[in-house]
This record gives sequence, C-alpha cells and structure tokens, in this order.
Amino acid sequence: MKNKELANKLYKERDADSPGFQRLKQLSTDKISRSIQMVKDAIKTGFETAYLLADSWFMCDTFVSEIQKINIIYTKKLYVIGLMKTNRSIIINGKKKKASLVPDHKRKDIRFSKKNKCNYLVIRI
Repeated sequence: MKNKELANKLYKERDADSPGFQRLKQLSTDKISRSIQMVKDAIKTGFETAYLLADSWFMCDTFVSEIQKINIIYTKKLYVIGLMKTNRSIIINGKKKKASLVPDHKRKDIRFSKKNKCNYLVIRI
C-alpha cells in the first residue's frame, strides 16, 4: 500500500456527538487543561472533596490558579497538595520566584509533621 492509502485507511469520519469524537478531542488537549476539566466534571457530578493531590507534572502556576478559579465559581474550598519541581517558577504575593528558592524565603514557615515524619511548607497564593 502507498502512504496515502495507509493514511486514508486509518482516518474515520465521526459524528460530533459520538464518544469516539469526544475522546479524540480530549486527546488533542494538553494535560493541564484536561486535568482541570476533569476536576470541573467531578464537581458537576457531585463528587465532594477538600483536597486535590497532584503529581509534580501538574504543579505549576496555571494549574493552581485555575483551581482557585474553580473555588470561586463553585464556592468550594479545594486545597491543592503537590510537590513542585525545582526548575519551575511561582508567583507569591505578586512576585515571581524560582521554586527552588521559595524555602529560603519562607524558612520560618517550614513545619515538621511528627505523624508523617517530614518537613512541609504551606504557601497561600
């Protein structure tokens, strides 16, 4: 088979309301937008939670600010828990800072959990 014939073999017309079309549309969105949409869908269906645990792939300024918007729109208090990679930057009190330098600036706010045996830092953005 020629390349054009192979491409046509894999292409399929789908109705806009079919599940296959919806899934194809989901595949073309980025992971941050998709995860935010998943949180919105869960809230709309009645799923109730107070905490959102996210992997370090998702922890960025965009993700956290969108979750804050969800808190305002749906009048929820949803806390985000996650480990941020050190090569990212974050805006705290209107100032952009590298994530690796935040513990140095917030040294007095670092706490220790006896139960979990770890240090943690709470940042309100």
